[in-house]
Amino acid sequence: MKDQTLNVIYHRGDDGQLYVFLYRGKFHICTVEVNSFNCMKVIRGVENNSPIFVKYLSAEALQEETP
Repeated sequence: MKDQTLNVIYHRGDDGQLYVFLYRGKFHICTVEVNSFNCMKVIRGVENNSPIFVKYLSAEALQEETP
């Protein structure tokens, strides 16, 4: 990971959920929740008023972006 100030914390829920918490220092950027059906929810940090952009990539586009 290039950005040493970015902290990523993973937590597994009781029903198969995956929670990913993103922090820069003590600043909560966002939380990403993926439930057991692979549905995703993005929650912006309380003090973070910046916009959230979620982009869908097809499998072909994802392979092109992966180095």
